[in-house]
Amino acid sequence: MSRSDLSNGLLTGLPPDLQTKLLKKIAQLTKVIYTLHTKSEDQDQITDALRIKYEEDLTKSSQEYEIRVEQFHTKYLREIEKYRGQLKQADIKLKEMNESLKSVENKSETQKSYYINELSLLDKKYTNELDKLLDSVTKNNSRAASVKEIEDQNRERVKLLEEAHQTEIDRIVSKFVDENKLLRKEIDSLQSEQAIENRERESLIETHREQMERLVSEQDKALTDAREEAQSTVDHLLEDMKEKYVKERGVLHSQISSMQSKISSIEQDNQNLNIRSGQLEDKLHGASTESEELQNEFRKLSQEKISIEEELNLKNRELVALMKRYETVQTLETDRITKIGELEIKLSALGSTMSALESERDALFTSLSEARKDSEKHLNRFKQNDRATEGRIKCLEQECGKLKQQITVQDEEMESERGKSRLTLEQQKVLLENKMEEEHKRAMKNAEKNTQAALIQLHQDLTNTHQFEVEKLSSEKDENIRSLEESVEALVRAVNDKTREIDSLTVRLKEGESGAVNAAEQVGALQNKLKQVSLEMRDKHDTEIQLNIDKIALERMCEEIQLEARKREQELIANSKTETNTYISELNQKWESKNEEELTNLENILRQAHTTELSRYKLEFEEKLRLELDRVESEWGDRDNQREQELVRIERDLLAAQEEKHKLQAAVDEKERMLLCEKKEREQNSSISKEEVERIKEQYSTEVEAVKQAMSMRSAAEMSDLRSQYEKELAGVRAGHNASVNALKDSLNREKLGVLREIETRHRTEIEAIRSNNLQSIEQIQRSNEEEKKNKLSKLEAEFKLVLEEKDGSVSELKRELREMSNQIITQDSSSLEYKEDISRLHNAIRDMGVSLEQKESELLAARRNSSQQLKQRDLEIRTIHQKDVKILEERYQIRAKQLAGDFTLIRRGLEGKIEELNEELEQADKRYFSREPRSEDLILISELQRSVNLREAELDKMREEMKFYKLELINREQSYNKLFGTKPKIGLVTTAGQTKSKPTEGGVSCNSYPSAPTLTSQRSRVLTTSREGETVKPAKAEHKSKTPTPSQARLQHIT
Repeated sequence: MSRSDLSNGLLTGLPPDLQTKLLKKIAQLTKVIYTLHTKSEDQDQITDALRIKYEEDLTKSSQEYEIRVEQFHTKYLREIEKYRGQLKQADIKLKEMNESLKSVENKSETQKSYYINELSLLDKKYTNELDKLLDSVTKNNSRAASVKEIEDQNRERVKLLEEAHQTEIDRIVSKFVDENKLLRKEIDSLQSEQAIENRERESLIETHREQMERLVSEQDKALTDAREEAQSTVDHLLEDMKEKYVKERGVLHSQISSMQSKISSIEQDNQNLNIRSGQLEDKLHGASTESEELQNEFRKLSQEKISIEEELNLKNRELVALMKRYETVQTLETDRITKIGELEIKLSALGSTMSALESERDALFTSLSEARKDSEKHLNRFKQNDRATEGRIKCLEQECGKLKQQITVQDEEMESERGKSRLTLEQQKVLLENKMEEEHKRAMKNAEKNTQAALIQLHQDLTNTHQFEVEKLSSEKDENIRSLEESVEALVRAVNDKTREIDSLTVRLKEGESGAVNAAEQVGALQNKLKQVSLEMRDKHDTEIQLNIDKIALERMCEEIQLEARKREQELIANSKTETNTYISELNQKWESKNEEELTNLENILRQAHTTELSRYKLEFEEKLRLELDRVESEWGDRDNQREQELVRIERDLLAAQEEKHKLQAAVDEKERMLLCEKKEREQNSSISKEEVERIKEQYSTEVEAVKQAMSMRSAAEMSDLRSQYEKELAGVRAGHNASVNALKDSLNREKLGVLREIETRHRTEIEAIRSNNLQSIEQIQRSNEEEKKNKLSKLEAEFKLVLEEKDGSVSELKRELREMSNQIITQDSSSLEYKEDISRLHNAIRDMGVSLEQKESELLAARRNSSQQLKQRDLEIRTIHQKDVKILEERYQIRAKQLAGDFTLIRRGLEGKIEELNEELEQADKRYFSREPRSEDLILISELQRSVNLREAELDKMREEMKFYKLELINREQSYNKLFGTKPKIGLVTTAGQTKSKPTEGGVSCNSYPSAPTLTSQRSRVLTTSREGETVKPAKAEHKSKTPTPSQARLQHIT
């Protein structure tokens, strides 16, 4: 059965008024249901629009994912290109190493040619200067021991260097093996973690890693092969150099042993060689110098050998450093790949969070579909929440973009720092890498914290908004239900009150009837009660009018409620738009007002701070100026004192210098006198030759002149230096003082100029006083200096005598030494022939050594050529293998990208199908909701209400019929009364001011006659009729009670 059939069946037994009312109410309910249905349709449209938005968002996300895949592909290609560039750089470095080796070979060849030329020159020198070497042999005996010690030290150093080199190589190899193991362990652990987190991406990452591991292993093999080859070549070179060095040492030791045996024989013969001393003095000095040069050259050769060995060690270290750098580059590349994997994991986590957010949005939309009966405010709030979530999602995406940019920037910085680290030392590289890793870790941690905090805030905000809106919906529903219940209860109360009033009216009518029967005996009591009855009737009439008014008001209220509901719906729609605009405008206004207020506050604060700072700065500046004036005055006084002290000191120094000069001149004059006296005495008393006397005179004259010149130069230089220093100091002090005084004068006010002038005058007076005191002190010092000069002259004369005696003893000793040297020279001439034979033998040994060196150099060149060819072949093989691997990787990457795109399209289609199914389920649920059957409780309540209404309406009908009956009775009684007592004067009518006095009735009535009961009821009815017509009638009181009769009472008296 339909609702219309049910309503018709229920309304058949009801009166027409109730039927109309119920029909109106049903119509109102249908209108409300229609509005709700329209609202639900609007909500459906909104949900469709939101679904379209989410589909667009899905398409955008898919496009962004494709773009990211393309970016990842481009990044991978860029990394491959970078790797190729790094390989090229490694090739270039190998070429540079080969060139450096060639340059070293060229240097060694040039050094060999240089040594051969020097050997030829030495041969010539040995042939020309054999005689000179006879004296150098004695000195070589003492130096042979030192040479042995040096050789032993060199051997020990070579052994230590070899051991250190081997230990370093072993340590580097062990470190390299350990690092490879650790890297492989880390790679395995990362693979296991990523396999747990992302099973779908495992295949790509594992393939990439396997390929990179292959490349790394191949590169490691290539590097190990190259390293082994380089080490083998270096070891061969070192062994050859060691063999050469050992052979040369053996030859030198044999030569030195032969020389020692010869020297022992020569030492025995040296005792007989005491002839030819005068001729070989010059040759001895030349031979000693040349022997020292030969020893220096031998030391140079040994040092150059050591330097060559050190260069080879440095080259080996550079190779090891290059290997380490290459290993660090590989580790950085593996770290980059792991970081890219971590970023992909984070992106997948963000995708999962996006899906969770989308599921939460779906839940919110289901709650919206359940809350369709509510107003559109909630929809606007949900829209705002969706916008906020979209904005937050965009913020998250922007943060992800920022993270990617940071990662790219960090990668670029890593690359730039790699380029720098190749040029810098290993320590700087390690420090930079550690810093970059720490900064990268910090950035990643900060990014993770930011993303986690943003996600947590999103989740919390969504849950809070959802709970808040659900609570609001439930509270508003409860309030609406309460308001409806209260309105129903108020209507029921009003109906009950009206029924009670009707019951009271009926009771009162019955009481009135009984009173009328009893009042037939007492007219006076009835007249007193007429007013009360009229008033009660008026009240009842007023109550009836109020009932009618209340009914009309109720109907109007229902209509107004409908209109208000429609208006509210329209206002909600308009307010939802205006509120957003107003909210945005208010936010902008608030923001602008806040900015203006903040700007004004800042301006005020800055002005206050500026004023305070200016005042403080002025005070501080004035205090500083005062302090500087005091300080300058004190410094000026101190400087003046210092100047005066320096003047005094300089004058003292000048006086002392002059006194010393005079003393020296006097001492020289006295010495000349003494020498002349001694000369005369020696000419008389000694038999010394004239030549020795002239030589001694020349020596003493030169010494005296040198002493005089030195003293004069020293005194002149000291005077000039003192004068220049004093002038410079004076100029500097004057310039500084003038600059400071001018600056202070400019900065200070005119009032302080007088103070400065007073200070200057005081200063001048003090300076003049100090000068006068200084002059007195200078005179005293001059006197004391003269006394000191006399004492010093006496001391110098005694010292000069002692010096002359010492020189005489030294002359005798020199003569003895000359005689001994002449005897030694004669002995050394005999041993020169044997030394010539030894030198020829040494030349032959040197020639044999040169031939052996040339042979070994040719062998070295051949070995180097073979090693360079092998390295080139190995590089070509590695490059071809690498190119093949890169092509295979690119093909696999393209295949995997296509597979992922297909999987994405399949997933997208499945999601679209699910969305369509959910929409169909929503439509079916809506249909079920609108076509649902009424509840049994509602039907029972409606039937009870209808019964109560029917009962009340039946009672009202009965009351109306009774009222009609009573009205008819009153009319009949009035007519009968008028027939009996006359028709002209009708009771209950009031004459107007214009009417004439009423005529007497036809039939007179005595005062003692009492009317019957029906007449009273007619009078009562007449009063009611007059009151309905709008005339105000006041009933007459009894004569025995009324003191001031009214006109109606007078009329009644006249009638009676």
